[in-house]
Formats: sequence, C-alpha cells, structure tokens
Amino acid sequence: MARRSLANSGRRRATSGREQKPATTRSAEVVLDIDVERDRVHLVLANCGDAVATTIRVEFSRPLHGPDGSASIGTLPVFAELGVLRPGRELRIFWDAAQSLLGRRDDTSFVATVSWDERERPRQRAEYRHDLSIYRQWPTCVGPEPSAP
Repeated sequence: MARRSLANSGRRRATSGREQKPATTRSAEVVLDIDVERDRVHLVLANCGDAVATTIRVEFSRPLHGPDGSASIGTLPVFAELGVLRPGRELRIFWDAAQSLLGRRDDTSFVATVSWDERERPRQRAEYRHDLSIYRQWPTCVGPEPSAP
C-alpha cells in the first residue's frame, strides 16, 4: 500500500503551539544609485532585498572625481570591500555639489558593477548604468531658477 505524506493529505501535523511557516527564498539585492537633492549629489549603496549581503564590492567603468575634480570617489575603501549590508540599509556617499559636478565637461555616463555574497548562494553581480546628463534638465535641482525677462 502506498504511503501518503502529511503535506499531500490535507492534514496538519501537530506542532508545539507554533505554526510552521513555509520556507521562503530570501535574497539580497544590492544597488548603486545616484541621488541629487539640495544641490548635492550622493552615490547610494543600498540593499533592497530581504537577506544580508556580505563582501560587497563596487567597480566603476571610469574614475569618478569628487569635490573640485580632485579625489577619486571610486577608490574609497567602502567600494573596495564592505563587510556587511543588512536588508533595508543604505550608505550615502557624498560625491560633489550638483552645479560643480554637472558643469564639468567630463563624460557624464558610467557603469557601476556591484557584486556581493550571501548565505548558501553563489556570488551575485549586477551592473547599473548611469548618465548624469539627465540631471542637467532639472534646473531646480542644481541651482536657482532663471529669472524671467
């Protein structure tokens, strides 16, 4: 005679007062975004998933020059290897004043490649393409509105 499993029989197994929840697959989703607010540009490294991300690395397709075009933001230790980023957590890294950054003649586009580990999964990787030129179309973001003639 064939045995029926409890899961298929429609009967519930008695538990010790706690309902057993079905196993769900949790995963981290680490993103590198740009935030332009109050004439300041920030790089935002965030875990939008529901699992802990570890050993987070960010590589940039080109150097990102910081305030006054001097510092290389992409070489900061936080991008070389961040140990842990829990779900819902974000790090905001000041890049430059919007007027200064968007006024430069540098290439405005870049790709950020983000990689991370998470428990019981292979190393994850995502690419994010950004083009700062879109922010030049938002004059209220980058300075006072022009006066009417």
